[in-house]
Amino acid sequence: MVRSFRPRLAPHGCPLRLPPRAPPPQNREALSLPAYTTPGVYAEEPPSPGRRITLVPTHVAAFVGPTRRGPLEGAPPMLGSVADFERVYGGAQPLWLDDGTGGVAPQTNHMALAVRAFFDNGGARLYVQRTAGAATAASAPLHPEAAPADRTIVIHAATPGRLGNGTVRLRERASPVTLRAMTHAEPGTVLRTANADGTVECVADAQGRWHDRRGRRVAHGRVGVSRILSVELECFDAEGLALGSWTGLAFSALHPRWVGTVLSREAAAGGRAAVWWALGPAADAWALLDAVRAQGSDADDQAPVALAGGTDGGLPPLGTADEPGSYAAGLAMLGRLGDVRLVAAPGSSLRDDGTALRAALVAHAGAPRAWRMALLDPAPGLAVAEVQAQRAEVDSPHAALHWPCLVVPDPLPPPGVVGATITVPPGGAVAGLYAHADLQWGAHHTPANQPVSGVVRAEQPVSAREQEQLNPRGINCFREFIGRGLVLWGGRTMSSESQWRYVNVRRYVDAIEASLDAGLRWVAFELQGEAVWAEVRAAVDDFLLGQWREGALQGSRANEAWYVQCGAGRTMTANDVAQGRVVCEVGIALLRPAEFIVLRWVGLTAGALQPDG
Repeated sequence: MVRSFRPRLAPHGCPLRLPPRAPPPQNREALSLPAYTTPGVYAEEPPSPGRRITLVPTHVAAFVGPTRRGPLEGAPPMLGSVADFERVYGGAQPLWLDDGTGGVAPQTNHMALAVRAFFDNGGARLYVQRTAGAATAASAPLHPEAAPADRTIVIHAATPGRLGNGTVRLRERASPVTLRAMTHAEPGTVLRTANADGTVECVADAQGRWHDRRGRRVAHGRVGVSRILSVELECFDAEGLALGSWTGLAFSALHPRWVGTVLSREAAAGGRAAVWWALGPAADAWALLDAVRAQGSDADDQAPVALAGGTDGGLPPLGTADEPGSYAAGLAMLGRLGDVRLVAAPGSSLRDDGTALRAALVAHAGAPRAWRMALLDPAPGLAVAEVQAQRAEVDSPHAALHWPCLVVPDPLPPPGVVGATITVPPGGAVAGLYAHADLQWGAHHTPANQPVSGVVRAEQPVSAREQEQLNPRGINCFREFIGRGLVLWGGRTMSSESQWRYVNVRRYVDAIEASLDAGLRWVAFELQGEAVWAEVRAAVDDFLLGQWREGALQGSRANEAWYVQCGAGRTMTANDVAQGRVVCEVGIALLRPAEFIVLRWVGLTAGALQPDG
């Protein structure tokens, strides 16, 4: 069954002309109220509608671009703070990218700066999709030098990046175990015990039998009071930051707490695993135990394993969707996240291929059923004429451009320098302001006229005359006002269509469409008929009534704010019904921001102004 949503918008400033509605039922039977026969006080709970539609969240943002570490493939984790970002993707230190001459050079970490600006300005939920150009992951061999090739063990950093050139510390631990516990030991448990023949080390198989290093069966009676051998693991990045520690890890792959299994499971769940293991085909529990012991004889003072070879690579390419680490692959991954409504690519405006990246971002936001807004950045230092030229590259209701760039405190000032600043594109702060407006008032409210937090000033002041040129062209400016500081002073899209001129109009209609799409999925495979169509009308009516009561729609009365039609002869032909199409037509009267406030002053002579009454 195909569902179709036909939105109709009322002209600006005009009430919506609505078809007549069916009158509400007036008797108790129609209202399904019980009949009372005994005097008394009765509490009634009206039944909740069977098919309720709720407004989808609109404040979730997603950024795509290079970071110091983090996954390149798979769904990114949800971030709720700067600390979350730094835990997964590293801090604000520069990236060391290939300079084209065989060396590397530091590059400003625009992603980290944008994430901080997002949360500083009211953002709450953020995805970061990492991109990287030919970055490599650090690694180190763990096995003894004399180990055969098929018994090698290599530790790899979980994700590519220079920050992965850290250290791993492994410690062997021995814990007492009773005979009863040993009898029910997990397969892969390694034991060490002393008996008349000396020290014996053995491992349990899947049947609960014990075998020594040579594979010989160890009689149950020969094993007395023993100790379980396990390994502790600590990981540190290249700057010495602890990435995590694990205890009670097993040496054998048969054990449910085998070190490789635990780390892989955490990595798959988006956890804190920082390394993974590559094992030769014959690398068993004894190979891992020997490798751990080879790091030092004192279990409490074993030398850490140093990982090396991790690089940040070069600038991530635009690439294709099947090219890991490219912007195209990152945007494709974000396309699988259903709750994202704001997208940006921090730092992309500084690249030589910035035009192509902006086009890709706009195409992503404007894709069918994406319901997103692309927040585009200008390059630093653009003059008024230059930013207008950049604006002319795009014509889309799903994109917004903000200018100029922002000057923010340098999070890593040079030693001895007080008040150091750095110039950054505004997309991170803008995404935070949009999210804050959504959370505070709703997507129907314009995100403009909000002060910007965490900034020193705009890169260049914008005069009223300059904004007179830029505002009609859909370039949203930052303005400085006495007593308010720096304010986002514009809320227009980059569309040439007057219907989609305002950001809040486009985003609110997107939210309505996404909500109806999610809330009417139950219609699929239902039998066509008036019962289903009536339920669709009732669900949509109830949803829009709630929106109107919250002030999201025009009209002093409900019948001026929206209408819903769904039925044969009204929105569907006989062919539609035969083809399994359910067509619901929804008309809504949208709110538009008051951009121009006109004050009319009338000069009066003395005594001409009389009080009322």
